[in-house]
Amino acid sequence: MASLGIRLRAAASVALGAAAGVLTNITTSSFSWVLTAALCTVVAVWMVLVWIDNAGSRSSNSAGRTSINVLARDRSTVSHNTLEANQDATVEVEAIKEAHVKRTEVSADSANVRIAAGGNAIVENNRVIARRGEPPIN
Repeated sequence: MASLGIRLRAAASVALGAAAGVLTNITTSSFSWVLTAALCTVVAVWMVLVWIDNAGSRSSNSAGRTSINVLARDRSTVSHNTLEANQDATVEVEAIKEAHVKRTEVSADSANVRIAAGGNAIVENNRVIARRGEPPIN
């Protein structure tokens, strides 16, 4: 159902943009205070809709972004993993100094997950599920 809300907000934004364009064309071709007031109302409603849409999608820890970051350096490997991040989640997997992260499954929804291995360590065959309100896993 969340996608219906997103689609509805997107459709309303497009409709309000089109209405603002039409009212701008009519107002500039034959000026009228009523049309000018209607144009200002449409633009104000459009601005409020965009503001609400952006304010509702922000997360304090990820600024409204979903991301997956993978880093392997110093003869390390990150391989054969399944990484999934949804709804402002962040998944980070890091292997340094000949470490290996492999066959690990991570699923994060509105949460942060960080898996780090270093100094010849091996992180293997793990399953991590993180949901909203849970602390980050280090």
